[in-house]
Amino acid sequence: MQLIDTQAAMRPACAALTGAAWLAVDTEFVRERTYFPVPCLVQIASADAVFGFDLVALDDLQPLMDLIFDRNCVKVLHAPRQDLEIFFQLTGKVPQPVFDTQLAAAMCGHDEQVSYGGLVSAVCGEELPKDSTRTDWTRRPLSPAQLAYAANDVTWLRMVYQRLRDELD
Repeated sequence: MQLIDTQAAMRPACAALTGAAWLAVDTEFVRERTYFPVPCLVQIASADAVFGFDLVALDDLQPLMDLIFDRNCVKVLHAPRQDLEIFFQLTGKVPQPVFDTQLAAAMCGHDEQVSYGGLVSAVCGEELPKDSTRTDWTRRPLSPAQLAYAANDVTWLRMVYQRLRDELD
């Protein structure tokens, strides 16, 4: 995963993702002792690239939001309620169209509330590490373990999406 933490790096990263038919999306945030979540990182993967956008470091999120709100691109998320809340908090809008892998998995016969790790295990046969689930995403620099955890979330989401989509077709 390429970490995007400067405005200069954001434009080429967003350009590399622009025009994709779908993008796997996940967010990392802190929601302890706050009513609203504190967004820290947005991970996005296309079929051939993975980027992590550091919301703590970036000032102008417009190029990223243009990607997230592109109606010609399906945003693939797992159980996206909290992710969508983040985007609504940042912009006052909810991204569309969205493919919810948890809902799609239920339609394919998996448990209705299957966790992301459980779905990756069932569909891809991979056990995801959970070591950075509860970590301080506001602290900089992000650790190698945090970056690997964040990259895994969208890397495997690509494969889960493709397999569920094939199963639904």
